[in-house]
Amino acid sequence: MKKLLTVFLVLLLLAAFAVPVFADEEPAEDGEMYAFSEGELESFDGEPTAAPEPVKADHFVWDDAGLLSSDELDELEELCGRLTDEHGFGVYIMTVYDFTDYGEGEVYDVCTQLYLKKGMGVGSDADGIFLILSMDERDFAFCAHGYGEKAITAYTRGIVEQAFLDNFRKNDWYGGFTDYAETSVEVVEDFRAGKYDDKDYYEDYNETHEYAPKGRFSLGKFLINLIAPLGIAGVTCGIKSSKHKTVKQAVNAENYILPKSLNIYRSEDIYTHTTESRRYISSDSSRSGGGGGSSFHSGGGFSGSSGKF
Repeated sequence: MKKLLTVFLVLLLLAAFAVPVFADEEPAEDGEMYAFSEGELESFDGEPTAAPEPVKADHFVWDDAGLLSSDELDELEELCGRLTDEHGFGVYIMTVYDFTDYGEGEVYDVCTQLYLKKGMGVGSDADGIFLILSMDERDFAFCAHGYGEKAITAYTRGIVEQAFLDNFRKNDWYGGFTDYAETSVEVVEDFRAGKYDDKDYYEDYNETHEYAPKGRFSLGKFLINLIAPLGIAGVTCGIKSSKHKTVKQAVNAENYILPKSLNIYRSEDIYTHTTESRRYISSDSSRSGGGGGSSFHSGGGFSGSSGKF
């Protein structure tokens, strides 16, 4: 009897050790959210997913119109990339055959749309400038964003324009794009340095640029420009009149007539016809080639210019 009781107790002890031990925490049910470290997103399957990075432009130059050679394209890509790194201001270029294939509205509207679509610009404000050439009817536009919106004004946009328009009108694409890129960052750096806060900056640009906005009215310059020509004219008239002091005024008109030089027998005026000349002045402001004027644009986070080349 004692042996039987001992066996029973041993079996009971073994059964107690064989019972599995369960954790206090139960597994999460479907759909339950987990906490992850900062910068990670929670997926439906409970696995952490990295937050998507903002789309950024992977190029500085797009030559869809095929205006540049492979070497020129590489050199411009390197130039724009270097200027962007050195100045913290993005510089971008694009050529297309017809801008209407890339967006809605006029060429300037498409320019701003592509700037945002391609993720152009540097920093949180997307500082930069973008030039687009449309070859179908020789349209151009450039738009500046972020800090560029401040730096490209109604005055400075003319400086940027004149840097490349003379090249483009000669079909010098590489030279025009190079001048545009270098002049754009020059204008931005001058603006950062407060150059355009100086009332005499107009005169500085008259000496160093082909284009410069008109300066303020100067009374001193006006008087010099008025008095100098009058003085020269007075001296000239005085010299000429001194040569005729010995000539005396005649009373009768016959003294001025040479003998046998005036023999009038009959005089008639006969009307035959009228000749009329007309010159056509076009008032058509529609899209047409020929390098016409340009327009300044500002608003919506952008400023810039558009026109013909």
